[in-house]
Amino acid sequence: MNDILTALHARRSVRAYLDRPISDADKKAILLAACAAPTAGNQQLYTILDITDQALKDALAESCDHQSFIAQAPMVLVFCADCRKWYDAYAEAGLSPRTPGAGDLLLAVTDAAIAAQNAVTAAESLGIGSCYIGDILEQYETHRELLCLPEYVVPSVMLVFGYPTEQQKRREKPQRFDLRHIVHENRYRHMDGPELREMFAPRAANGYDAWVAAFCKRKYESDFAREMTRSVGQYLKQFDSGEEQEYNCTKPNSGGTVMEKVYEFLKAAGTYYLATVDGDQPRVRPFGTVHIFEGRLYIQTGKSKDVSRQLAANPKAELCAFKDGVWVRVSGKLVEDDRVEARKSMLDAYPDLRAMYDENDGNTQVLYFQDAAATFSSFTAPPETVRF
Repeated sequence: MNDILTALHARRSVRAYLDRPISDADKKAILLAACAAPTAGNQQLYTILDITDQALKDALAESCDHQSFIAQAPMVLVFCADCRKWYDAYAEAGLSPRTPGAGDLLLAVTDAAIAAQNAVTAAESLGIGSCYIGDILEQYETHRELLCLPEYVVPSVMLVFGYPTEQQKRREKPQRFDLRHIVHENRYRHMDGPELREMFAPRAANGYDAWVAAFCKRKYESDFAREMTRSVGQYLKQFDSGEEQEYNCTKPNSGGTVMEKVYEFLKAAGTYYLATVDGDQPRVRPFGTVHIFEGRLYIQTGKSKDVSRQLAANPKAELCAFKDGVWVRVSGKLVEDDRVEARKSMLDAYPDLRAMYDENDGNTQVLYFQDAAATFSSFTAPPETVRF
């Protein structure tokens, strides 16, 4: 086999990486290779999100089935099937284009997947491993918020890259099905029971029925598979209605997003109560600061306070606020953002705090909610839960 065929056959998913960055030159080479992929009508119906924000990597690691290696990967790319930019380009030319439909979406998903595989092959040639993350198609609401996705843009492929550890290099590549079961000549051939059992025989060493039943339970009937189906159904609604739905990325004062709804309620309530864990004891205290910065919901405290120590030991927290017969509970992890610009943004929003705090004093601490759920409740309406 030539070098390309050898690389294609040798490539396997890599989920553990050396502590070694990917150079800017290699990243650019991988991205250029992705953009050189075949594309329908030379439209490049995709947009590649280069995830460089570590906090965003951490959030994606949680939302994509709690896979910590995503956060540890030196390079993370999300390939979005993008029917938006051509729709906007037609409008910019003074046209009144139809809204994108299901066919446009499938064409864009194909474009994105081909570009992603080019990136994988290019990385392999540079000694850089990769892994596809299908979970990016789950958690519709969360991922639209995190990635600021407008209508007609679907995160169809996520890839993580890094130099493989020795253990990953030695790991055996899973066996593929025999070619005769995968390649049908001219027309689709429905495989009968005996052929299906023959196809699965190398994998089902302990018996076909037991192996298939276990796989079905672990994958096809799993909660994450059902969540993916739900989320993809939500994306498909965008391409089925025939009407464009306005969507705002989460930004201060933008309004309209689930995070903004929580933010506005807490601001209007004035005071909320934050609960943390101190060893085996619950602790609660009143808080007043709440702020949105770069698409995340933040609170503020001082590192000298007990609450800071408690959150460092256990970041899980819950807050509660009450206003006009309605109360909200917000639960999730509170993650410190140690950037000076994040502290400054909070103090600029609460200038009275500058009598006690400064972004450069070594004490001021800001934390944002990760993988949060907020439930609005009252005695007159059913609870409403939103996630961000």
